[in-house]
Amino acid sequence: MVQREHLQKEKKDLLAAVEDLQHRENHLQYQNQWVEIWLREAQAEIQTLYDDTVTLREKDKLLKEENRSLDEKVAFLRALNKESHDRIHEKHQRAEEAQLLIRNKDKLIEELRRRIAYEEVKNQSYRSITEGQNQAVKDLKEQLETRQENKVLGDQNQVTGC
Repeated sequence: MVQREHLQKEKKDLLAAVEDLQHRENHLQYQNQWVEIWLREAQAEIQTLYDDTVTLREKDKLLKEENRSLDEKVAFLRALNKESHDRIHEKHQRAEEAQLLIRNKDKLIEELRRRIAYEEVKNQSYRSITEGQNQAVKDLKEQLETRQENKVLGDQNQVTGC
């Protein structure tokens, strides 16, 4: 009788442990889903930033080429037209702003890449934990089945008198 109560308590404890592990697994899967959503969003943002950077670099190149062309004419235009000089100055400022934007976006892209790498490591860690918990659940189920089989065999042996 005591053994039966002990086995029932053990069975109850094992079932509680399985339920706890399943709850943890669900929680980790939920967290993984959010991490994966964030990763997709971050990757989309990186792609957008990368596309913007490419566009800004092309604009920067065009502005630099335009500036070079204008610089060749500056000597003549200074004497003739102050307004032309102001335009050239404005274009230089745009080029500098574009370069600053490129640098800032490059820094942002690098930061996002670091974050993605960190999140990928975290995600892998969550996967490892989930796999370990899945294995633990499997092992606990096998232990429970073995104990139940042993109990049935023990009960049969008592009934048959062996």
